[in-house]
Amino acid sequence: MSRRASVLAADPRGVGAAAFAALGGPLAWVVHFMGSYVLVALACTTGWEGLGATLAAATVMLAIVAGATTIVGLRGWRRTRAPQRLDAALNEPRGWRAFLMLSGIVLGALSAFTIVLQGLSALLVPACSQSGVIP
Repeated sequence: MSRRASVLAADPRGVGAAAFAALGGPLAWVVHFMGSYVLVALACTTGWEGLGATLAAATVMLAIVAGATTIVGLRGWRRTRAPQRLDAALNEPRGWRAFLMLSGIVLGALSAFTIVLQGLSALLVPACSQSGVIP
């Protein structure tokens, strides 16, 4: 068994948490970004009145998901890093996990912030223009 395989076998639960921490926030942002465009297009073409409430609910839920990835990343970073300095934690055999957790903290917080900003702009700007020109 290779050294990398033995490290993965020693703590397999960390792989899923590291993947969630690193990818969950950006994926939540992508879902919010593309979903808001779909919802606005649906509301403009069909006259659907529930756009505001749906966008607000989607913004809150996906910001919570992105925030959860930040918390998972922070907890995993504390567990992985222990009392080591940053460079020592990233250079150990499980340093990839520390890197993913640290990336998850940054990407999750940035994604949550971006989701909230995008949600507010989608709620404050008129979704449909009656004249065909952007207001």
